Amino acid sequence: MKKLGEEKLPINEKKIFSLLEKAEKSCQADAVQIVNKALLFRKRRF
Repeated sequence: MKKLGEEKLPINEKKIFSLLEKAEKSCQADAVQIVNKALLFRKRRF
């Protein structure tokens, strides 16, 4: 999946772009795990 304007970026910026995307995906996965844990704690309380 390429975003608009990505082709025009120099190589260094493309690298930064892909690193940012990987970081975003891993952060989203972490957030999902945190939410799941929070939901488990809620279920235990009630």
